[in-house]
Amino acid sequence: MIHDLQGGAPRRLLSVPGKGRVYPDSWSQPERIAISGWNEGVAVFDLNSPANRLWPVENADRTNRIRRFAALSPDGNLIAYVSDEGAGQFQVLVEELEGNNRVQVPTDLGTEPLWCRNCEDLFFRVGNRVLASRITR
Repeated sequence: MIHDLQGGAPRRLLSVPGKGRVYPDSWSQPERIAISGWNEGVAVFDLNSPANRLWPVENADRTNRIRRFAALSPDGNLIAYVSDEGAGQFQVLVEELEGNNRVQVPTDLGTEPLWCRNCEDLFFRVGNRVLASRITR
């Protein structure tokens, strides 16, 4: 039982345009949050300036790809997410928030990425297995 936990009043961090539900998937330093479900995609916002969508760049991606399960790296510079752009099967991709570099995690399938807080590993699920891949820059 938790005795000393005190919660503050909820405060609005940002309002996401569009219809449907949104889910806060991940957050990191420096004050970044990844939201999924917004137009069936993923977006990253700077909480110090919620109007400033960091990724993807405004109107840059008008494809029908599904993006879900966003995970920001501990330093807030990389995002791992799941996309169906590879032959209709879900795969884990990693992109720089500021830059054009993107890499597919070396497996054909994958979902639910999660960064290690103390190393360069990215964990993800394939069926009933949990795998790790080292992501280096």
